[in-house]
Amino acid sequence: MTADEKQLDEQLEEVRHAISEAKDAAQEARDSRPDPMGDGSGAADSGRRQEETP
Repeated sequence: MTADEKQLDEQLEEVRHAISEAKDAAQEARDSRPDPMGDGSGAADSGRRQEETP
């Protein structure tokens, strides 16, 4: 393995690590905020169904 290949391998590992950290942070952010598909969405869906039914 050449020096260039070693450097590329190191950079690749850094990028993989950064991606993993970003995924973890994004999941943490999703888990900490209220569910946008919660009660409001269900009520809107049932309301639409009632409007569509004669």
